[in-house]
This record gives sequence, C-alpha cells and structure tokens, in this order.
Amino acid sequence: MTNQEHNALEQEIAERRRVEDILQHRTSELALINQATQLLTSTLDLTTVLETVLSGMHNLLNITATSFWLRLPQTGELVCQHAIGLGSDTVIGWRLAEGQGLAGRAAKTGETIIVPDTDQDQRHFKLVDEVSGIRFRSVLSLPLRTRNGIIGVLNLVDTEPNRLSQEELNLLEPIAAAGAIAIENARLYQAAQDDIAERKRMEEALRRQNEELDSFAHTVAHNLKNPISTVIGYTDYIIQDFAQLDEAEIRESAEIAKEAAYKASSIISELLLLARVRKSETQREPLVMEDIIYQVQSRLQPMIEEYKAEIVMPKTWPMVLGYAPWVEEVWINYVSNGIKYGGQPPRLELGATLQSDQMIRFWVRDNGAGLTSEAQGSLFVEFSRLNKFSVPGHGLGLSIVRRIVEKLGGHVGVKSEIGRGSEFFFTLPEVDLLADVS
Repeated sequence: MTNQEHNALEQEIAERRRVEDILQHRTSELALINQATQLLTSTLDLTTVLETVLSGMHNLLNITATSFWLRLPQTGELVCQHAIGLGSDTVIGWRLAEGQGLAGRAAKTGETIIVPDTDQDQRHFKLVDEVSGIRFRSVLSLPLRTRNGIIGVLNLVDTEPNRLSQEELNLLEPIAAAGAIAIENARLYQAAQDDIAERKRMEEALRRQNEELDSFAHTVAHNLKNPISTVIGYTDYIIQDFAQLDEAEIRESAEIAKEAAYKASSIISELLLLARVRKSETQREPLVMEDIIYQVQSRLQPMIEEYKAEIVMPKTWPMVLGYAPWVEEVWINYVSNGIKYGGQPPRLELGATLQSDQMIRFWVRDNGAGLTSEAQGSLFVEFSRLNKFSVPGHGLGLSIVRRIVEKLGGHVGVKSEIGRGSEFFFTLPEVDLLADVS
C-alpha cells in the first residue's frame, strides 16, 4: 500500500469516526428529548420533572450548570426552583427582580438570550459569580411559554466562552416546549390539591366551631339554671309570704337570692371572657409578674380575709412573655380555688421554676384534701366536653385557664395526692434578655 493510499485510508477512518460520534451524540439528544417528553407528559411531580430534565441537559451538553427559574405572575420576579452542577447550592431559592440579569430579561421579553462571552455583555448578573466563586463565561436563557404566558426560564451556564450557541438551543427547544406544559400542569394540579386541603381544613374548623357553639349553649344553660332558679324561688317566696315572714327570715332569703345572683353574674363574666379568648389575637409582651400578683391580691382581698388565708410567695419573679389581663385571670382562678378548697385555714404557696425548655412554670400549692387521679384527668377538659365532666368548683374556670395559657404558647396541669394537697401550674415562654439587649 502506497503512502497516498495509507493516508487516504486514515482520513476515511477518521471521517467515519467523526460521523459515528455525531450520530452517537445525536442519538443521545433524541433519547433525551424522547425521555423528557414521555416523563413530562406522565407525571405531575414538578421536582421529578426538573431533576430529570436538568440532569439530562447537564450530562448531555457537559456544561457547568443548569437551572430552572419559576416566574411569579404577581411581581414578575424569578425564583430558582432547581439547579444542577457547580454553584447549584448557591442559587437555589434565589430571587431575581423583574428584568434582572439575563434570565430576568428573557422572562420579561419572552425572547431567548444567548451570550457567548459574559465579559462582553453587561446584562449578566455577576453577583452569582461573586457569591459562588465561579466565573461563568457563556449563558443561554430560554423562556418557557404556555398559553397563559411565560412561566419560567431554563438557564444554562458554562465557565468556558462560546460553549453555548444556536446548536444547543435547537436541542433544548423541543424539551422546553414539553417542559412548559408539564410544569403548568403540575402547578395547576398542586393548586387544586391546595384548594382541596384548604376546603377540608375550613370544613373541619366549621364542624369544631359548631360543636363548640352547641356545647357553649348547653354550658350556659346548665351553669345559669341553678343560681337563676334560686333567685326566682326566693324572691317568689318573699313576695308570696311577705306578710307571714319576720325581718330575719326576709333578710336570710334576700341574702341567699343575692349570693345566687352574684354567682350568675360571675358565670356570665367567665363566659364572656371565654368568648373573648376564643376570638381574640394578642401581641405577647414581657410581663412584670409582681404587678400582676399585686392586682390579684387586691381583687381577692375580701376573700383572703373571709377565709383567713395565708399566701406565701417569692420576693422576685422571672420575666416571661404573655398578655397581662389574661395572665391575671389565670392567677385569679388558681388562687381563688386554692383558697376555697384549701385547708382550714387555707395556706397557699406561689412560685416559679425555670424549665429546661426555656419555659417558666408558675404554680400554686394548697393544703387541701387533694384530688383523685380521675378528678385530675377531668379538670382541664376541652370546652366541648364540659357538660360531660364535673369537678365541684373546678369546671368552667379551668377550661378558660387552659384556653388562655395555650393561646399564649404554654400549657397547664395539676399534681395532687389525696391528703397531701394540690399543685396547679401553667407555663409561659421565658424572656430572652440577651436577645432583647442585642
């Protein structure tokens, strides 16, 4: 074989290899397009779609990174939903203002942008390079369009100039067209699922509210019936038998009727407080517990004197977050119950303990008879179950206490043993003084 024939043969072999490489690359391109098209039309999971498409593009084109930026219709902003390659951790979650950078301009204009060399184009958003520490030289930004408009942008970048051109765009366009449809379908599906979940949540909330309103009505009737019946009964007794009653009998009957009226008034006040707590939203703020306890003592002073109660408390109190009027009602309930159901005479110890979870536990310990385990389990029942359980003196008030404390971010409870008294407690978040100072 002559040298000329040998050279000709080598050229033919090289040309065949080049053609084979081109065919193999084209086969890979077609396989990706086919895979992407099938996947995009068969799944409603946006993450799966993006992962497959971006990974396929990244591997096929052997470029530095690919990403998908979702357009927010309300503001025109772009949010990076998914990224593959170098710097992906940096850009995921990033936001671009409307028209910002190459991707932002592509989304705004609807036109594909190809930049062979970012050093020659000022539209490139160089902050990505600075934060990621990667210098991107060539960029291709392809807007994704549906019948509802631009929904996002496919962004391809490489650290070498002139790596992205019309040839890559020709490959991407059919994938992008299928991707746009799939992404739109996934978003509509997710929106529908969100609507269904929200409707179910609202239906459940309405069901619970109706149950509570029904129980509320039963509780009002049950709690008010006895004192009002007492008032009516004794006033009728006085009116009908007034001529036959002496002054002492009239006074005694009137006192009983007055006490029943006060009890009815107290129940109404509790019910109104419960209604306010259910509906109100408050801003928690640091509490000066010394001032709250002082108000509690002032309000309960006649009761303290009547029962000859002894109250022991610390000189200082920790700072917590809460709402002073509500926390005062919690203390009023605990302390008044402790006085009424404590020993003879009642002795109450008030205090506070820092827990490991940065919550402060406030407590009232009494010297009463104590409560059984069954009674303890029925004290802080849900309002809808109030009419099913009854512990004398600890019904409606403690359900209000529970509502208040849970709405302020804490919880309530009781520890008790027969013959050893009871400890009622509630928790509130501790104030982070260092955070406040900083």
